[in-house]
Amino acid sequence: MIAIITQNPLLTRMLQLEVERGGFSTVSPEEATLLLCDAPALAASLHRPAVVICFDDAENVPGAHHTLPLPYSTEALQSLLRRYHKPGTLLPLAGGVLLCGRFISLSPTEERLLRLLLQGGGEAVPEAVLRTALPSEGDGSNLLQVLLCRLRRKLSPDGISRIRSLRGRGYVLATDALSPRN
Repeated sequence: MIAIITQNPLLTRMLQLEVERGGFSTVSPEEATLLLCDAPALAASLHRPAVVICFDDAENVPGAHHTLPLPYSTEALQSLLRRYHKPGTLLPLAGGVLLCGRFISLSPTEERLLRLLLQGGGEAVPEAVLRTALPSEGDGSNLLQVLLCRLRRKLSPDGISRIRSLRGRGYVLATDALSPRN
């Protein structure tokens, strides 16, 4: 779900052609999980959870996840479009996660649990470490298991379970679900 937000009509048309060439379609900015914009339009786009690719002559634009210089490389843009719409790619954002081209809202505790699982880098994260993300220790309750079950369900919109339990070792986030690197 891609939106183009720019004040430059030529750049808008070029980006529309690139999006179509990649086999993607555009939606309104309110529905988009990936925003293609220029620096003047960037400030208006930062008030919602989305990945932002900015087109500007500056090396890095604050608030943008990626900055492509003008004139941009079509190969670089197509690579970024594929990366963010690749099935199973998980990218944490404020208030949730981008997964399978959709934004999935997470509670603050679910975000903390996901952050700990991502820091595990595909290795088992012990329950004791995951319990540090809980608002309280839970006094031996099953709060951690309940929250992990909810998080597992949210992170499985395509039917693929991304959080696995390893008996006696903890929980692991499947390595194929790790976020793309910049």
